[in-house]
Amino acid sequence: MRNRPRYLVAYSRRRTPRGSLLAWILALAGWTAAALFGLGYLAPLDTFVPPGEERTEVTGTPAPAHDPPGQPGGDAPAATTVPQGRPVNLVHPGYPLAHAGDEGWGLHHRLVADLTGDGRPETVHLIARVERSTRDPSGFAWDDGHLWQVYVEDPDGPTTHVFSRWVQIGTVRAGLIDDSARPDLRGLAITTLEGAGVGLYRIAYRGPGDFDAFELVHVPLLAEAGPSGYY
Repeated sequence: MRNRPRYLVAYSRRRTPRGSLLAWILALAGWTAAALFGLGYLAPLDTFVPPGEERTEVTGTPAPAHDPPGQPGGDAPAATTVPQGRPVNLVHPGYPLAHAGDEGWGLHHRLVADLTGDGRPETVHLIARVERSTRDPSGFAWDDGHLWQVYVEDPDGPTTHVFSRWVQIGTVRAGLIDDSARPDLRGLAITTLEGAGVGLYRIAYRGPGDFDAFELVHVPLLAEAGPSGYY
């Protein structure tokens, strides 16, 4: 027994509690690895296809085959998809509603467009509470932030405010959406560009006091490059 192999001597030593715990951990790890290893070999069995046969896996509606764009019979590139957006309230209740010509509301732009599709155009008014510059009558005395509002004037006279918010170091624009590719996006687009980010909103106007507002996208900004100023 004096010349017995070293590995027999090693296994004949008395195990300590720490050694027993380590052995259990190693054994558990081994069993786990074996189970995963076995699953790795069993998984391909489910996808095995005998020679000469085809397997079809349906994950949705198969897309029809088309020729590449630009070739005979090819489809034109798809238009950019814009989401419907989430409903939002763009009229802050804490700000009094104003109209063009009110005292202190120096900036005023108009857009005439048929928002309801009835053949009678509405007038969109974009106004901001900012005074004219004393040094340059054609300019404005911009500050760090201003109150901006957008309202729609119906052909019969009533007005409906669809936007009333404070914009910090930024500007607001309003325009008619080109709905030739997406009729479901018909309406008025309002864009906000300020120090905190860029927002794009859609106003679905149906008549005086009847409209919905949707946020299409809002991108927060840390910094920007561009000319200083507002409108």
